[in-house]
Amino acid sequence: MNKALLAAGAMLGMTGAAQAQTVQLDATPYGISVRVGLGLPIDSGLTDFSSNLFDFGFEYTLNRSLFGSGETFLSVGFLTRSLNFENGTLWPIHINQRFYGNYRGTGRFGDRAYTYVGLGVTIIDIRGTSTRFSARGGVGLELGEKLYTEAGINLGDGSSGVRPNFVSLSLGYRF
Repeated sequence: MNKALLAAGAMLGMTGAAQAQTVQLDATPYGISVRVGLGLPIDSGLTDFSSNLFDFGFEYTLNRSLFGSGETFLSVGFLTRSLNFENGTLWPIHINQRFYGNYRGTGRFGDRAYTYVGLGVTIIDIRGTSTRFSARGGVGLELGEKLYTEAGINLGDGSSGVRPNFVSLSLGYRF
């Protein structure tokens, strides 16, 4: 009887360990992307600072999606009003999920459209430096296997009269 209970307990333990291993998130990157574009402020405090911003971004796609479909990726953006990087920058940092749709019916690279949503923070360095909660979302279209374009929006809590609310239009490249 004790041997049977011991064997059953060991099998139950191995089953639990096997299930725990399948739930782990693999953070190994399989795709790195860079993007460049234009940020258009939609908040009066940010518009007073600049009517348009240069938008640069970096994305790190994870091997495994947090959800059943699509891709999970980390994004870090950098927005500035001039290319000499003078005082006044925004740093949106988000974890995002990209959901693909079928565009033109084939589902191949160059034929796929997608939407994305993300949550994170934006570091606001305009009238002092602060970090605030923010969210982003948008749509994109793959123009080929490596090239893509996106239109998105970033919305967040403000600091010193400036909210990191802007629309972005960008062109990106996946390595």
